[in-house]
Amino acid sequence: MNRTSFLYAWQLAARGVGLGEDTARTSELGLLRACQLFADDYPAHHRRIALQALADECASECGEQKPSGTDPQERALRHGEHRGLYRLPANGSRLAFLDQWLKTAQTELSPCEQLTIFLVRAFRTAPGLPWDEPALGLLQEPSTRTAAQRFVRLAWQANDRALKDRPGVDLYSISKTRILDLLAERWDVPPDELELAALDRNFTSVEEAVTAARPFYLFARFNRTAARLRMGIPSTP
Repeated sequence: MNRTSFLYAWQLAARGVGLGEDTARTSELGLLRACQLFADDYPAHHRRIALQALADECASECGEQKPSGTDPQERALRHGEHRGLYRLPANGSRLAFLDQWLKTAQTELSPCEQLTIFLVRAFRTAPGLPWDEPALGLLQEPSTRTAAQRFVRLAWQANDRALKDRPGVDLYSISKTRILDLLAERWDVPPDELELAALDRNFTSVEEAVTAARPFYLFARFNRTAARLRMGIPSTP
């Protein structure tokens, strides 16, 4: 059977789900979404695996070797040049295309760091396929998995209590504005930078982040101390 985008998405959603279990409550993808949304250090994890993936792709497709002393960031930057996205050494006068990819404060960074941010935010696999499979590797760390499982369990307990006390409550009727306000607060960004902040967390758009946040909204909104995750991801270049 061909692994179409639909089959791929179904397989990801079913990972970690036992027969008869609720996918929303037990799937590995649900654990990943909690990490993406509420782990303060998730962007560092996404940056690390995106740069490593680009460096590996360069070695495979461009014949780029891994000289001693080079790191994934440097090799990823060279891969962008090989693909014709820009020319190295980076020159700020030729990087006007980065304006739509950078937060205001990031325009003061070095040209190489600006290009690195662009590569991480723009990186995707094949068209139509979400880039969740590599990110699921973080759940192999027992402490990370345990923290994510606890978060998801408490979130659904909060939902169950709300639905029991107020039968008319519908998670999907929570206004988008409320969810956006929560994300802006938790990600510590102004509303006009939410789209870029969503890309930093491996969402394809802020709309996708809003959809993923609905099951966690009540818990995260009203249990701010408990609703915190930290993955302990190693520092990155």
